[in-house]
Amino acid sequence: MKMNVKYRLIPFLSIILVLGACELPSFSISSAATPLPGSIETSIVQTVAVAQTQTAQFLFSPTHTHTPTESPLPTSTFTETPSPTATIIFIFPTLTRTRTATPTEDGFSDEDWACRLISRNTANNQAFDPKTDFDARWVIENTGGKTWSNNDVDYIYSSGTKMHKKPAYDLSQNIDPGESVTIIVDMIAPKNKGNYSATWTLRSGGTQFCRLSISIVVK
Repeated sequence: MKMNVKYRLIPFLSIILVLGACELPSFSISSAATPLPGSIETSIVQTVAVAQTQTAQFLFSPTHTHTPTESPLPTSTFTETPSPTATIIFIFPTLTRTRTATPTEDGFSDEDWACRLISRNTANNQAFDPKTDFDARWVIENTGGKTWSNNDVDYIYSSGTKMHKKPAYDLSQNIDPGESVTIIVDMIAPKNKGNYSATWTLRSGGTQFCRLSISIVVK
């Protein structure tokens, strides 16, 4: 009969032990009847009391401190402020167009002073004996907007070998736009063998235009 009572009480005692471990320290077990020493009931009561005492000691022990974990406050995210970009303003002065006479090879291109080479009597790299007299001739047309006045326009030596006898000549007559003229320069071949060249231009005041070239070979 005693064995049956023990087995029946085991589930009940298990529940009491679990509940007793979770109870607050104020919980106590009271019984109307005092169990007999050495009985099953006395063992159960003693076991529950020990469990409550250990739970209370754990919860209220000065060495056991429950410190709540503080959640870190959100911190502001650093936003990089872009550096100001320097603005460069270009100020261009208003320029007044100045017409410049630009000579070209055997000719010239400009609205006022312009010419076109029509022909020449001396071919490039033509051969001459040393100290030979010869004339360089160019036939050119006035293709600009101004008249070439014989009082204002000259043709002059510009650069290269000095094979001329005179460095400058006047025009023989006025040359209107659309008209042509023959430019003649009296020259002499150098005394030494070799290749030689020279350049002549027309000039009106400080403006040079209509570049005329010649190249020869002395053999």
